[in-house]
Amino acid sequence: MKGLFIAAAASMALAASAANAQQTQKVRINLANAFPNNLTLIGEAPTFSQLCQALRAQRAPGATPLVTLKSGAGLPPLFFIHGVGGNLVEILPTARRVTYGGAVIGIRARGVVRGETPRMSVEAMAADYLSEIKKRQLQRRIDELLGER
Repeated sequence: MKGLFIAAAASMALAASAANAQQTQKVRINLANAFPNNLTLIGEAPTFSQLCQALRAQRAPGATPLVTLKSGAGLPPLFFIHGVGGNLVEILPTARRVTYGGAVIGIRARGVVRGETPRMSVEAMAADYLSEIKKRQLQRRIDELLGER
């Protein structure tokens, strides 16, 4: 029950920050559509500046369909692929219960985010997802070699 209240407080704080940004920066933020890719973004970017940075980095059309559902370290990530609707909402509760020590990464469908072109076949989806996973693994390896992880 405590977690529910913490989540509610975080949601209210986010809404207040968004309202403040809309008023002071003259920008429009649609919270209903702001987080289709990363359902844990609020927990991963708890300050407003971190949230803005994450939104800029991950919300542009063409951004990766890989979404961190649960953080982890030391083990390779476990990947979950979206269901029929293309989003990860149904997968999130299961992903959070996984006791695996590595990160749990969801793969959302292209086209869920406005401006993206959906993949029209299972083969095209599979090729895209495999390419994104390989890019992520390569970037992780580069970060390790540079001592950034």
